[in-house]
Amino acid sequence: MNDNYQTGWAFTHFKKNNQNKHPKTIADYDRFYKKLTENFNENSACFSINKMSVETWLNEIKQLNLAQNTIHGYGKQLNHFLNFLFEYNYTLPFKINKEVKTRPQVKEKIIFSDSALNKIIEGLAEKNSNFITAIMLLIFTGLRSSDILSLKAENIDIDNRILKYYSPKRKKYREIAFHKQLTPVLEARVREVEKGQLLSYKSVENLGRAVTRYLDDLDLYTKNHTARTFRKTFISLCRSRYEMDASSKDDHPSVDSIFLLLRLAFQLSKSQFFFSTKNVQTPV
Repeated sequence: MNDNYQTGWAFTHFKKNNQNKHPKTIADYDRFYKKLTENFNENSACFSINKMSVETWLNEIKQLNLAQNTIHGYGKQLNHFLNFLFEYNYTLPFKINKEVKTRPQVKEKIIFSDSALNKIIEGLAEKNSNFITAIMLLIFTGLRSSDILSLKAENIDIDNRILKYYSPKRKKYREIAFHKQLTPVLEARVREVEKGQLLSYKSVENLGRAVTRYLDDLDLYTKNHTARTFRKTFISLCRSRYEMDASSKDDHPSVDSIFLLLRLAFQLSKSQFFFSTKNVQTPV
């Protein structure tokens, strides 16, 4: 262990090693470090980060007037930073007492009901093709918002009902099948944009705001209903109603989930989730 390295220098090294992580992950690291250095001097040697000082810090942040999951977020980022410090011998390894560790708050999973999904689809009739395509993809594929924003028109095979995309979160290229319910929607959108990005939203945040406004217009919005609720609904339907495992340690949806997606979309279509092709032929 080198006693000369300062905490601030070590954190700069930590961020450099993780520079290719998602911007939101980098922002989480920065928030954690700002909270950490309220108690730890970043100009102090790294060995000041030891079992006693870390457990004291954890016990203190657990008393803050913050949401339990916010506090747990600090705890998770602490673990990442400590593992890095141990790996590079910035400080001696130690184990945090399990009673001191932060814990997540278990919350009821919020999903859309069948009637809400029907209302969402019915309301799309007056929307433009960009928004229609985004919502239908969220409903019928279970993909993340960041995934559907990476879709390109040239990577959608209408004839074979296959779409290829890059997952920014997992940093992997994937392909999945899509149900015929999506065919007229994707066909119209691909014809309109011809090539390049399928959707015109510049960021996940922009798409999220558009979804929030739409849910609010339909009187379906609560602070717990976001664009991510579509993914949660998809996974919950797979696990409970149709007794399928939509998720695995390899992340959802995997290449092996192609037929799972087709089966779920078929079940949804039997549940009256119908979208008329006339609504996408002449987008506003």
